[in-house]
Amino acid sequence: FSAYFKGELISSISCYDHNKILRIGQIFSLRMKNEEKEFKNTSWTTRRSMFEICKYGKKNGYKKLDLGIVNLTDPAKAGVAKFKQSFGGDIIDTYIYRYESKIFKPLRRILKSAKIINIH
Repeated sequence: FSAYFKGELISSISCYDHNKILRIGQIFSLRMKNEEKEFKNTSWTTRRSMFEICKYGKKNGYKKLDLGIVNLTDPAKAGVAKFKQSFGGDIIDTYIYRYESKIFKPLRRILKSAKIINIH
């Protein structure tokens, strides 16, 4: 779902299907310069996109909309968390696990020292 202003992409939300759950993948919105009087806040556009996603989900028989992870501890993610929480619903604990094979460990150290990746 994407929104444009004067031909420029200003907001986009990717979704994917998981049985009868519609899951949000990524949320993107462009912040306009303060001088831009015609359109300086894209949050309403992103909210409208969420409304359209809900309509789409209902029309196509989805039972739930999963907005994804809500990070309540990272100040840099506070705006996204507030945006997601503004729609209501339940916050369910999420756990992320990472598996790393023995053969990958030395490669990770090489890639990290070469500053190609930033994995802990």
